[in-house]
Amino acid sequence: MEGSLSELDLCTLLQLIEQGQRTGELWIQTLSDRSWLICFDNGRIIYATSLPQGWGRLRDHLYRSLHSPLPSLPTLASEQEALPEYVGLWSLLTQRYFTLTQVRSILRLMVQETLFELLSLPQAWFRFVSAPALAPQFVSLEVRELLAQGMAQLRQWKSFYPYIRSPQQELVITAADELQNALPTTVFSCLERWSREHISLRRLARLLGQNLATIAQVLYPYIQQGWLKLQSGDPTPAAIDSLPPHILWVADPAEVTDGSIPEGTLRKSGYRVTAIPHPLQALAAGLQLHPDLILAHTALSPLDGYELCSLLRHSWPCRRTPILLLSPQLGWLEQVKARQAGASAILSTPLLPDELITLIDQFLVPPSPFVPHGLAAATIVLPSVPSLSVLPV
Repeated sequence: MEGSLSELDLCTLLQLIEQGQRTGELWIQTLSDRSWLICFDNGRIIYATSLPQGWGRLRDHLYRSLHSPLPSLPTLASEQEALPEYVGLWSLLTQRYFTLTQVRSILRLMVQETLFELLSLPQAWFRFVSAPALAPQFVSLEVRELLAQGMAQLRQWKSFYPYIRSPQQELVITAADELQNALPTTVFSCLERWSREHISLRRLARLLGQNLATIAQVLYPYIQQGWLKLQSGDPTPAAIDSLPPHILWVADPAEVTDGSIPEGTLRKSGYRVTAIPHPLQALAAGLQLHPDLILAHTALSPLDGYELCSLLRHSWPCRRTPILLLSPQLGWLEQVKARQAGASAILSTPLLPDELITLIDQFLVPPSPFVPHGLAAATIVLPSVPSLSVLPV
């Protein structure tokens, strides 16, 4: 089973795997060659990670969990292993650096972090490969529960935009005196150290054993006050993939000038929005900006929404861009005109904010066909191990 997440969104895909009680590996890849792996056993998630693996994520979790000297991570598992992070966790458990409860807690956080990344992706391709389950197994997580948590965290995360944009951003203290007076001494000392060491929000969440949305919620008031600011960390494929989707919003001049309900809803939900009141200007912008989605009213002048849609659809840059039309009337004639113009969908106005966001999320798609490469279909099997019942809990 393979395809584009534009054809089958991630939530539906994961629920199908859960309902089918499938066992195997789900590989996901973006156009920038960023890859992820989710391992399943009977429809439940047992592990999830980004690829290729390093030791950074595990090392961050060990900082919080270990209270004794740690052997060098590369001695726990060779980087030639299929999943050195997972093998490393198993080695730490067998050597009694961890209890089974601690390992399960770390793996749950790793799975939640990976799903949060994937739910943020506007574009990706997937391949599911039936394969023996990863062994040994430490957790067996219900997809529905994880998705509910992930979507709630993602909505919360988007509400902090544009103050907080990317998990790769790093803390910078801009008003030390005010911040020191407002916070306990120990908390301020930690913030100073994290700022000095250029700790990203993603690493901070790992070090504290929290999710990104919770970290953002705690920091947000101080960022609003101007006492803290976030600066971009080193550019990475993950940071590129996590940029909010760009939406081109075309409406009549009065609606754009006054701040329409759709535009405000989109910005509050974390999308980048370019609002243009004139269809000819919108035509030029669509060709130059390459938006992820175009949202346009049918009642425009001198070109109406159907004509604008047809011109955009027949242009090379926008031939595969989702185009949603908004119409106060939605009858058989409007649907036929929208289909002939090449619209992805025509929606009846007014729309509730939640309805608008849900519909837009369904149409954010990759701009061109892509044949994924580098998605290994090899089965991952770890060395045989004794029963987990012999390990400390």
